[in-house]
Amino acid sequence: MPPLIPFILAVIISAVGNLLLKYGISRIGNITLSAENLFAELFKIFTSPFIIIGLSGYVFGFLIWVKVLSTTEVSRAYPALVSSTVILVLLGSTLFLKEQLSVIKIAGVILIIFGIYFLFKS
Repeated sequence: MPPLIPFILAVIISAVGNLLLKYGISRIGNITLSAENLFAELFKIFTSPFIIIGLSGYVFGFLIWVKVLSTTEVSRAYPALVSSTVILVLLGSTLFLKEQLSVIKIAGVILIIFGIYFLFKS
């Protein structure tokens, strides 16, 4: 398997996991994790199918990430993973969660893309 494929899978799984967690928690409502509501809120969290799938994605993504780290420098791989995931989460949150996309967010994505370019150029 070419080394880029596990990296791309790790990025996609991380982004989808974050989007599923957000969607799942949005369906539950505000979570306070206060002492008087702790068990009830934890029950809601860990019985939400979207949260369970999102967490499962994190576990699967971890296994893929370990594969990536076995063949790639962490000083390049991790910033690329995080920045690529940020871009996908921004796009996914705009398309699927109907969050607002602003000029500032677009400028941030452009800066991230330049950052990835310079990271791999060095």
